[in-house]
Amino acid sequence: MAGPELEDGYTRVANEIYEEVAMRKFNGIQLRMLLIVWRYTYGFKRKSAELSATFLATALRSDLSGIKKELKKLFEMNVLKVFRQAQGKHGRMIGFNKYSEQWLVGCNPPPQLPESDESTGGELHPLPVDNSPPLEGGNRPPKKERKKIIKKGEIDMPNIHEEIISYLNKKTGKRYSSKVKTNKELINGRISEGRTIDDFKYVIDTKCSHWLNDPKMCQYLRPATLFRPSNFDNYLNQQPTEQEDNNPGQMTKDEKLDYEDAIREWVMQGNDPADFRFERD
Repeated sequence: MAGPELEDGYTRVANEIYEEVAMRKFNGIQLRMLLIVWRYTYGFKRKSAELSATFLATALRSDLSGIKKELKKLFEMNVLKVFRQAQGKHGRMIGFNKYSEQWLVGCNPPPQLPESDESTGGELHPLPVDNSPPLEGGNRPPKKERKKIIKKGEIDMPNIHEEIISYLNKKTGKRYSSKVKTNKELINGRISEGRTIDDFKYVIDTKCSHWLNDPKMCQYLRPATLFRPSNFDNYLNQQPTEQEDNNPGQMTKDEKLDYEDAIREWVMQGNDPADFRFERD
């Protein structure tokens, strides 16, 4: 089985940061949280992102209450910091504080080394030597044996895809699959922009309040419409309502037929159904 490849994506972190973090008294869950923060900030060439406690708990497959506790400690230690407070429907932007002199967490004490052992020529516990022959072309298997498992830019966190699609299905009574490639790509795209699971749920709730009871618009409660790049940000800034003006419930039979033809043509042209306005004669 092929191993991870840099061409599938990588996260650049300065060596000095690794060294400083390794010397400090972080516990295991704090170290894992820092890895996820680096992954979704430095991994996308940015300093901060909307990383809620729920997102971190999902990424680490850990208990939410414990994550909230450790996240608070990392803020108090000034290792993580808030780059932007929550604004409206947007969560706060958090990131890593690379200036280690500002951290309020101590260093581990230096180890107490035993006296040298004369039987090893004064060398302490020498490491075993690996005499196995190297693989052709260095330490990588031949190219024909390598298999690209995760495409560049894809987020290998199926639990996030499943949670979002399951929530959509629960709200709409539909049966979309979290394993469908296009659905995963739409979700990955929005997450790479810093969107959170709560953002997805807000969009779903908002558009359900607009369209769920509209027999003509409810068909657009689907990932291809809700999570499209040109739609998602607009929906995220809308307010839930009971009903929009597009409801054709009071139209005559002929007007309903005209409405159906008009909105079908509007959508086929690549337009957002939420922007459609039907003008009656």
